[in-house]
Amino acid sequence: MVLVCALAACVQPTVISCPTGEVPCGNECVDASTDDENCGVCENACGADSTCSAGVCMSIGACAVDHGGCSVDAFCADIGGMVECLCMPGFTGTGQVCSACTMCGSSDFMSAPCTPTSDAVCSACTVCDSASFESTSCSATGDAICSACSQGCLDTHYQSQACGGSSDVVCTPCTQCGPGFYTDSFCNFTQDATCAPCAANCAQCGGPGASCFQCDIGFTLSEGMCNPPMCGNGLLEGTELCDDGDLDPGDGCDDQCQVEPGSYCFGEGPSTCRAGNCVADALTALPLSGDFVLDGAGTASSAGLMFSERSTIRTAADVAYPILIEVNVVYSGSDITFAGARGPGTRDGANSNEPTDTLRGVLTQSSGLVQLVEGTNNIVAGTVASFTPTPGAPYRVRYVDDGLTASIEWFSLINPNEYAVIGVQSSFHGAGDRAFVGGGDQGAVTMSNLRVCSAEVLPVTSGLVARYSAIPSWTIAVGGFGSVDQWQDISGNANHLTSPFPGAGPVFGQGLINQQRPGVSFGGGSQLSTAPFALTTDVTVFAVIHHNTPAQWGAIAHHGNRDTDWSMEQSGDTGDPNTLHWQTNNDNANVNLTLTTDTSYVMAGRMGNNMRYFSATVFSGASPAPISFTDASQTIAADTEALFVGSSDNNEASNAFIGDLVYFNRALDDAERDAVIEYLRRLWQ
Repeated sequence: MVLVCALAACVQPTVISCPTGEVPCGNECVDASTDDENCGVCENACGADSTCSAGVCMSIGACAVDHGGCSVDAFCADIGGMVECLCMPGFTGTGQVCSACTMCGSSDFMSAPCTPTSDAVCSACTVCDSASFESTSCSATGDAICSACSQGCLDTHYQSQACGGSSDVVCTPCTQCGPGFYTDSFCNFTQDATCAPCAANCAQCGGPGASCFQCDIGFTLSEGMCNPPMCGNGLLEGTELCDDGDLDPGDGCDDQCQVEPGSYCFGEGPSTCRAGNCVADALTALPLSGDFVLDGAGTASSAGLMFSERSTIRTAADVAYPILIEVNVVYSGSDITFAGARGPGTRDGANSNEPTDTLRGVLTQSSGLVQLVEGTNNIVAGTVASFTPTPGAPYRVRYVDDGLTASIEWFSLINPNEYAVIGVQSSFHGAGDRAFVGGGDQGAVTMSNLRVCSAEVLPVTSGLVARYSAIPSWTIAVGGFGSVDQWQDISGNANHLTSPFPGAGPVFGQGLINQQRPGVSFGGGSQLSTAPFALTTDVTVFAVIHHNTPAQWGAIAHHGNRDTDWSMEQSGDTGDPNTLHWQTNNDNANVNLTLTTDTSYVMAGRMGNNMRYFSATVFSGASPAPISFTDASQTIAADTEALFVGSSDNNEASNAFIGDLVYFNRALDDAERDAVIEYLRRLWQ
């Protein structure tokens, strides 16, 4: 610290604080850059003919006259009596002469800026080639920047704007033709698709060209066109309930394609119609009416039955085989959801965020015809088939039940451990009581629109002594390797057929009769026989067979001795393996019928008042002409004998497939005989 001493004492000087840009000179603050008394530094005073500028005393006389010779567009500075001229911004030159800076044109850009001493430099803008566009435009401050054009549009888009100028290629989604329209021209790289209306009565069509693939309700698709409904063409159309391909009455489907009283029909085309009656609620069959009983866990609602675990629907009345079962099923369990759209929250419970599953289904039945129907009548799978289900779609299972089972299994291909088995199967509980299993191992199955259609009962029962039918198949006791050990008599007379060689008898098989019904295959001497029961002088016998190859001499059936009593034999006295005859007392004459190999027949043999009748009726098409004549010399001797089926008493096997055998101990009249033939034909078709 510096002290200033006066005469009396030493004192501390006053310290001055100046604003920015000023300095203290003495006891005041001054701007040394402009203060004439303190120019540059304190106490540096400029003379009378100069002034302080930028901290330097400059003569004021040099620029005072004629702007010092500088251009009016320049600054004038007198530095020590020397004049300096500098062009103002926007001008360039020597200072004595200043010109306006050059302005670049629209096709140029400023490659060097304008300064007080040098003019601007303009350069031509870059022009982009056809494979590029200006991503940055040329301007006064810079050249254009060119970027490569995109490589075209995706298949689902078209190029609505080409690359060029300041824009890249513009891709726009292709137009999708909606219901009732078809694609008249396809979307391509340069143009959108065009749509045109479908032809009349067509709901969905394809193009180019109006080729229909889905018709309005009531019209039938044929070669890309929609035709009005026509009864008898074998197609289920419009208001038709059936269409069996003809206009014949009395076959279950009348000439207006309506189901005839006493019949029920599959809804496909051509329709398969059967004699019988249908037990179903007038609307949905569910909630349960008096025809059905809910047995087990579950609740009924207007939407159908929801099973929380394995349970059954049981008919309140007995039904006769075979039965038609139709039922809508939708699985809606917690592991896999088929009721509603699939996606997050539908696979492993409500809180799942896993992706949509890829699904697969398998449809099986032990025997008989079974179909899986999606929508109204779209058959997506047949017997023993796999299919891909439509998520959220209800399915209708439709099958003729012969006492075995049909089932659907849906599972996830992403996680095969996730599956649902739909038990749309029937199980026999005795005394005609039928239960249709719902639920399944995982529960949560909704079933609705249940129809249970019962076959017509045998139209003639007077004199019936024995009947054996592979429908229902539960009447056949099967041992090892499918061998039939016993075939129950369902007439109520307990004349059951048994094998003399258990485990090595004839074989039960699927699809043996008419290529879709179960039967028993006899061959290699295999046979079934009963304990002895009464043999009468007049008899009527019916057999549903498949005339198999290789055919050989052997009995379809005979009661007693095949030579001295009645016998329905294959390959008789002619030596032709395709000949069958109806014999009494070893007389083969005049009763031979020639059959076609690998064809199913309803055989009928009758002996009454010494008149013999023999016929073979095919399930469709022309049948061999029946044989009927009187022969008083040939009779059947009354006795107590065993009945043999599939082979003679000395093991002469027919090799035939047998599905049904009906035996009466009297001669049925013609009307009764024809009624039983028609009943068996419709039952087994």
